[in-house]
Amino acid sequence: MNKFCCFIILILFTITLSADFTIEKSLIDTLTIRADENLKNLPEDVRNVYNSYLRSYPDGLMAYLISTENSGTLWDTDPNNLLENYLVLKELFAMEDYEKYPDEFVLSYIAKTTVSHEKLTNYRKVFSDLGLLDYVIKYPDLEERLRRVTLWTRENMTFVSTSGRTQDPLSVLQKSNIGRCGEMQVFYIAALRTIGIPARPAWTPWWAHTDNNHAWTEMFINGEWHYAENTSPTYNLDDAWFSASSQMTLFILARSSFPDSTDDVVSKGKNNNYVNSTRYYQDTREITLNIFDEENNPVKDANVNICAFNFSMFRPLLTLEADSTGVSKFTVGQGGFLAIAFKDNLFDYVLVPFDENSLSASYDLVLKDQQWENSDYTLEYPKGSSEGKKNPEFFTELKKQAEQQYNALIKQLDEEPIPDFAPQDSVFVEVFKKCRNNKRSLLDFIGENENIPSDFWSKLLQIDVKFLWEANTIQFQNIFNTFLRLKEAEITDGDFPILMSPSIFYEMLPQASIPKDFIFENIEEPKEKIRKIIEFIHSKHEIDKDKAVNGILSLDKMLRAEYLHDFHFKTLSCYALQANLIPVQYTRIPSVIMVKADSVWQNYNVEKNDFVKPQDEEHGKLIPIDLTLVDNAGDPVTMNPDNISVTLFQEGRFYSNDRQLDYNKELSKLTGKLDKGEYQVQFCIRESGQITKTKLIALDLNEQERIEQTLVFKDFKRNWKNADKKYQDFLSSFTDKDSDWIVLLGNHDLEPPQRLATKTREKIEDQKFIWIGNKKPVNPVSNYKDSEEYIKFLDENPELKNRLITFYYDKDKDKWKIFEGNWDLLYQ
Repeated sequence: MNKFCCFIILILFTITLSADFTIEKSLIDTLTIRADENLKNLPEDVRNVYNSYLRSYPDGLMAYLISTENSGTLWDTDPNNLLENYLVLKELFAMEDYEKYPDEFVLSYIAKTTVSHEKLTNYRKVFSDLGLLDYVIKYPDLEERLRRVTLWTRENMTFVSTSGRTQDPLSVLQKSNIGRCGEMQVFYIAALRTIGIPARPAWTPWWAHTDNNHAWTEMFINGEWHYAENTSPTYNLDDAWFSASSQMTLFILARSSFPDSTDDVVSKGKNNNYVNSTRYYQDTREITLNIFDEENNPVKDANVNICAFNFSMFRPLLTLEADSTGVSKFTVGQGGFLAIAFKDNLFDYVLVPFDENSLSASYDLVLKDQQWENSDYTLEYPKGSSEGKKNPEFFTELKKQAEQQYNALIKQLDEEPIPDFAPQDSVFVEVFKKCRNNKRSLLDFIGENENIPSDFWSKLLQIDVKFLWEANTIQFQNIFNTFLRLKEAEITDGDFPILMSPSIFYEMLPQASIPKDFIFENIEEPKEKIRKIIEFIHSKHEIDKDKAVNGILSLDKMLRAEYLHDFHFKTLSCYALQANLIPVQYTRIPSVIMVKADSVWQNYNVEKNDFVKPQDEEHGKLIPIDLTLVDNAGDPVTMNPDNISVTLFQEGRFYSNDRQLDYNKELSKLTGKLDKGEYQVQFCIRESGQITKTKLIALDLNEQERIEQTLVFKDFKRNWKNADKKYQDFLSSFTDKDSDWIVLLGNHDLEPPQRLATKTREKIEDQKFIWIGNKKPVNPVSNYKDSEEYIKFLDENPELKNRLITFYYDKDKDKWKIFEGNWDLLYQ
């Protein structure tokens, strides 16, 4: 008997022995009620399809799949996609025993369809057709199954920073083969769940010790939760580039439909719950916040924002709700943070300092009507450490083969020839290449349009590149029609990409365009036109969160919906204003967008249909601001402008103001004009990977004619250390002594060095820059050099492994400096 026949018999024998996964009757009843509730705001025709699924498949699994997706997600997909996922799940549950887990566990971490806010697709069916489901039989040991599927995901994608809506697993597999960390997470978890490995998304909303954030995957192996970098093959569990960073952050969250009794649930939602997963990564402490009013009465149901400084301001990592006695109790990392308690228009705040010795701490906050005070905060974080674990040689070879297979895939995409009927100029060649595996849609569009202006291709390159990966022929046609209209209207180069942008927030690319009755061509005055447009939208759509579908909606569905959430209404307003040639930007401020009226960007409240700041001459006077930045000795302070912002404080959190001040590096000055009102100017200096220093300046401009101040930054330091001489031979082999050099370590496909390389290119002046790794990229990467000596260098200096390291050579002093982390300022 041949091996293939034996394998088929083995599968059939295993299926015969394995019991199908069944759900308890009481849970089925609960899930069915939740599914009905989730469907109630959908249009009748869509609701009827999903109700038919509930009747045809009353086992509770279908009810779970329907009940835990946002109703907007269910509306924005073909319902058959959900059905196909259900059928593959039934096939999976017949292949091995899942009764060893609680029902809720299986549903939360294996059956759940979407991972984040991506489009719902039939990825399980596609993955199964590609042979992925066979891994269940081939690799009965979950840890080995995990290694093998991680290799498969690496064959199909790698990290590249992106923006906009999160790609779904099939967009990654079939169109782009690249994505940011959140998209890698979606693709990876989809693959793990397809083959029965319990997995959940984990992330830190914002790093505390550096800018940016990260998302990764937790999987349940051998009775415990472990973590891994998405699609990054490693033989060992809990071995990732961010291992050290995860020991320094404040919160690590995970998502679950049904958390168990051992989970620390910090936020409960309609479809998902947030679990505090920090304790799996570092030592933690329990913080108690006691919240009172000015009469010393506990404030029932107050909210608390836990904030870290990231990208120019204090940003909330998590919003917690105090209990009926005014107490908010939570577990958090050892690093320092700002806690803001608030209710209605009252608030109070406290800086909780770094503490690695205490297991708990308690603070009292008194809510009152107040303003922010000028504050200098030093935020300290624990030192993270991770030397990494060495892969066995055979697995290193398997990883290399996976990367080679991926490189061959990308090379095939890059070498696809341009047909003779398409343009051949260099700009189109760039557009064609950036379409990745979506070139057919572009070519079909070209085939339907004659004499496409050559500048259309350059304008396409100015919008989010993700459009080129995902757009179908209709969407290419829509954006071309928009281009022609903007060109006819002689829109300026600065406004062109804003008005040509195909999407607004994180919604799917629309098939539809804004209807003609939304266009007000007969009104020329911009402010009047804005009001008329928003008034018209109010006449067709009502903001009512109880009657609206939940989750992100495409433009196509928003146009059909009678009731919208606030963020739906804001998104639709942005589309309508764009269609009327009014530049607009979505903001995070409730009910507020930013519009460009009379050449000035201003906040606009779409619910009230009015500018946030009064437009009359008396109230519209701008106040000049002149801030000089110095250190203790009175010497000028140079700062990273990315870590300076003017903010508004509203509902317990800071928002970026529509007007910002201009930073002059040479003069160390921050100048500009602001409307009357109350603001905060926030500054941050990353002194080292463990020390962040912040300054908050409160500005009350209601009675001021001018503000002119000198701001003193205490103990200002650039914490570049002298580099050990043992590194210098390696570094000198890539550099010379005629220039200042910046040397970055790390492979081109790793997220941290990739982001820091981008930052270096932006900040570089007269220095030379080289980025060293050992992996050879498929396409050239600016400033990157692959070297076989790199691995040998790391083996000889293991303290540099799994760390983000930059070296700086100062030619005048003939000195090498070193910095660990995302430096704030280059050494000078």
